[in-house]
Amino acid sequence: MTQVSISQQPRLYIDNVLMEYHISGNINYKGNNQLNTLTVKITNTDLQFQSLFNKSIKLYLNTDDSVPIFRGFITQVTPTDTHTTIQARDVRTLLNGKDGVSVNITDKINYDSYTLAQFLFKIITDENLDIGLGFLKDSSPSINLKGIRGKFEVYKVITDAIKNVIDDTDLDEPLRNFIDVYDDGNKSHIVIKKDLSIKSKPSYNFNFNDGVASYSYNRRNLPNTVIYEGGKQQFGNIPTGTSTIEINNTGDRAKNKQLAIRQILLERQQKEEITLQVTKCYDISLGTIIHLDVDEEDILGNHRVVGKKITFGTSMSCSLMLNKEQVKLSDYLL
Repeated sequence: MTQVSISQQPRLYIDNVLMEYHISGNINYKGNNQLNTLTVKITNTDLQFQSLFNKSIKLYLNTDDSVPIFRGFITQVTPTDTHTTIQARDVRTLLNGKDGVSVNITDKINYDSYTLAQFLFKIITDENLDIGLGFLKDSSPSINLKGIRGKFEVYKVITDAIKNVIDDTDLDEPLRNFIDVYDDGNKSHIVIKKDLSIKSKPSYNFNFNDGVASYSYNRRNLPNTVIYEGGKQQFGNIPTGTSTIEINNTGDRAKNKQLAIRQILLERQQKEEITLQVTKCYDISLGTIIHLDVDEEDILGNHRVVGKKITFGTSMSCSLMLNKEQVKLSDYLL
């Protein structure tokens, strides 16, 4: 568990060579299947003359850390007369964008019946990509690719498909699947994860005596009206006016209404969007359940980590984003 320490001295390696210059920057974990990004400013202008594009890069927050907080590849270099700014994305960049691997899927050559893990395993091994597979397991529930034709970035195939993967065993708490990376100290591995129940035992407790520096939150304007093909449902009074959501048509009016009610109840449970400034757990994973023990009764309790941002340099800070992502039953149960 990475915590703030006055002895923290971040170490940056490019192509396994230690950068012995002052560095500062940030790491952004946006969640929702988006790639983690690193922006770092290095007080060395000579770097601009080196061929850095697509070079490997890794950052350790502490001098004694054995696992980097970020590992990926350089995607952009911006030199000035005083420093060089480097931008990088995690290893999934090898599957994404104009410089990543694409696949041309035809009737003759396709991946019909492949699970998501099988598809990733085949592409990564066939292309000999520097992405670990040691922790890759299938989604829960597992799905099979079918009928995809055309030329696509590999990562788009995966992210489009995983949007249709949800564990709806408990319809009151549908659990999504998402793509992430896990670093074992030697390699960054691509993984498929399923959200933990918000009712599960939290991995960490946060309070002002342990871990919380500050917090802020916005109360969402909760939807009070849902519109579906063939009807409309209103919930409670509407003192602040009508706030509406719409549900896609399933072709079945009874199912439309059922999904509409479940969706609005789900969204009304998530009242706050919380930003938590923390002094511990800088290496916390997205999807982790934490318990927030503060005086504000509205946000006291369990929350899911859906984003994270770390800044480093002469000082360090970490902010966690909680409860921002909304699972939409209507997107999955059609």
